Amino acid sequence: MTELYAKPLTKEAFDKYGVYGSFLDPKGPSFAVPDVTCYRDNFVYPQEGNLTFSTLRCGLKNKIVDNLEYHNHTGEGCMILDNDCVMCLGIATPTGEPHLPSVEAFVVPKGTILYIRKGVWHWEPYPIDGTVVTVIVILPERTYVNDCFVKPLAKDDQIHMIVD
Repeated sequence: MTELYAKPLTKEAFDKYGVYGSFLDPKGPSFAVPDVTCYRDNFVYPQEGNLTFSTLRCGLKNKIVDNLEYHNHTGEGCMILDNDCVMCLGIATPTGEPHLPSVEAFVVPKGTILYIRKGVWHWEPYPIDGTVVTVIVILPERTYVNDCFVKPLAKDDQIHMIVD
């Protein structure tokens, strides 16, 4: 089993996997009326057709990644709602096998929305504090049936994500 230390989420470190933004600390263009500020269009999800919004609830699971998945035809959106979490990602590969040395773990604060580019290996986020994290997953309709490739990891290839 590989031990992988989670790093802070930064634009430079995350850029090869996708983009992210904070909905709890928004930046950018906005307009306001008394008691209301609207930060407009602060996150774009590039997609045609119907999008679905699914709820994913993840427990601790010892922060051990035993599977990785990717999508060939779409990216995936993840909105971290109620807890800071740790999540791993690996570069897109030309085959159905992940390049395990490329996998990185990131600390993702609650209120963050991620767009993970197509082909990028990823797995569910795990809560840092040992309870549960609720995530809204944004995907085109029926992606789980039509474009979801899961690779179970051999025991020696599993990844233990460590948060300092």
